[in-house]
Amino acid sequence: MSRLGCLCAVTLVMTGCEQGGERAGNAEPAADFNVNTASATPPAERTAMAADRPNAAVPPGGRTTCNDLVAFMTDRDPAGRNVRAGPGTSYRRVGVIPPPLTGAEYDPLPASFEISGSENGWLHVRGIAFDETLAGRPVPEAFAGEGWISGRGIRIIVQTRLGFSAASHDSGILIDGRPDQFLEGWSQRGVVACTGDWVLIDWTEPPGTPPGQRPAAWAPAALLSERPLILRAWSTGVCAIMETSCDGVSGDGPYTERPAN
Repeated sequence: MSRLGCLCAVTLVMTGCEQGGERAGNAEPAADFNVNTASATPPAERTAMAADRPNAAVPPGGRTTCNDLVAFMTDRDPAGRNVRAGPGTSYRRVGVIPPPLTGAEYDPLPASFEISGSENGWLHVRGIAFDETLAGRPVPEAFAGEGWISGRGIRIIVQTRLGFSAASHDSGILIDGRPDQFLEGWSQRGVVACTGDWVLIDWTEPPGTPPGQRPAAWAPAALLSERPLILRAWSTGVCAIMETSCDGVSGDGPYTERPAN
């Protein structure tokens, strides 16, 4: 365990997102985000207020640009995910990302896409596709255009042990899995924002983690919610490969023992 200021071992729980959507013809409505509404918005008394987290990782103001970071659609809503013309549900729907394929050689097989920007919890995406090699069979056509999706219920793989308070290795460490726990093994509630090669992620611990084998420690500024317990931090070291690791990719930066903010 590194010497993070006021760090606590964590027991995280799986959480989800609110449902929303719209009907297109006779089809089932696709969702803007869809997981468990019961835990999507914790009661106010259970939520860590921003005033109590002065060094917390926060989304950038306005629209950002990032370097075509590859992500995967993990939301299994059978209706798929709406792609919109702008960053919000008020914009028209321009397409749908299908849910993960079942019965593939890599099962379930999520669609992949590139994230080129973010704004207010929404991500600009393009290059949506299924990997036919991993499917082991023909795959359905995905939306060929570009647009905006909610950042909830998607996954972006980061090969790192650390979460930071800002998109810089010089900022405070908020989450620390060193010496041997990579954050890519955790569950993600969603991707909040991106800038350059960095992503702001809400993390949860994989279900079924045995007591005494918690994968990391956190600083109080990482705490977004206590019940369900959600941690937020910036990370880098993005890997575009689902089935194996990316050689030579690490988001840790220089190994230093410095306390989180």
